[in-house]
Amino acid sequence: MGLKPESVTSLHHIAQTIDSTAVRKMLAEPMGAAKIFQFHRKTNILHSVFTLKSRIQVKERPNPNGEP
Repeated sequence: MGLKPESVTSLHHIAQTIDSTAVRKMLAEPMGAAKIFQFHRKTNILHSVFTLKSRIQVKERPNPNGEP
């Protein structure tokens, strides 16, 4: 069972929104321990974005049997 085209479009919009939100939420560079914490937070956000996008791409792949 594949996704309907409108579902794939919605998933693209979600991924784009997450991408732009993650970039906008990254604040000015802090100092010391706060800088280390923020680095890990940014890494986790970007990891979540890439994980979601890779899952979306897997669901988008056409069925090799030609079925929707």
